[in-house]
Amino acid sequence: MKKIIPFLLICISSQAQITLENTYPTGSQNYLGVINLSSSGYKYMESDTDHIAIYNMNHTLFKNILIPINNVGFTYYQVQYVSEELFNTNAADVEYTFIYADFSSVIHFRIIDESGNILFARDTFAFGGIQGDGFAQFNIAYTTNGVKMLLRKYSGSSEVYSLPGILSCNECSSGVISGIAPTNSNGTIQQAMPLPYPNPTNSTTTINYQLPASATTGEMVFYDLTGREVKRVTVTRAFTSVLITAADLAAGTYYYELQTNVGVVPGNKIIVQ
Repeated sequence: MKKIIPFLLICISSQAQITLENTYPTGSQNYLGVINLSSSGYKYMESDTDHIAIYNMNHTLFKNILIPINNVGFTYYQVQYVSEELFNTNAADVEYTFIYADFSSVIHFRIIDESGNILFARDTFAFGGIQGDGFAQFNIAYTTNGVKMLLRKYSGSSEVYSLPGILSCNECSSGVISGIAPTNSNGTIQQAMPLPYPNPTNSTTTINYQLPASATTGEMVFYDLTGREVKRVTVTRAFTSVLITAADLAAGTYYYELQTNVGVVPGNKIIVQ
């Protein structure tokens, strides 16, 4: 008996670390998931045939978005890739993909913004990559030639589309999935720098930054959509922002990161007009 009691105490202590935070009223036709928005960060998302509800991490409502498609006759539907900057370069609103099948079993693919505008429409096509747990995987991916979207027609053909925005994730640096979240030398995860301002710009823009502990200097490194380095600017601990001129950059989208001797701080994207 003396050997069993410590084991029971350990079990009770371990179970006590897992606590219920909140309950969402999801039914059999909708689901709850975690998403990562490029500007607003991590959120909970619950969707149904007629709406998307996005909640802050403290479970307060962030946005409630109506899906502007008549859901009468749906035999299948799915919301995927909820994003702020993947399907356009405007971080002020949310866009998402909506896939549904009508009563004739015809598949419809739509990209819609939170105001109800349809940004892209393709019928008889849907995501063509691997899928699991209700969320698509590898259907939208970062490449050295920009972010790509893969659609497949179930009669056999597939299509590749270039997307204008950034693929947001917690394991990215300059839009590149590294497989390891950027960390300091002490093992703490580096948070991404905020968006520059103004952005877009045609002259100059300001980037706020904070050097990691033990780093006295660093370099703000800029890349084009192919991953080629186009600019490098030295920064120091004496300041917390740097003014970047865009006069030497062609119009387009660029990604930047802060490189230091103790690690890399993931950056964001800048649009030059």
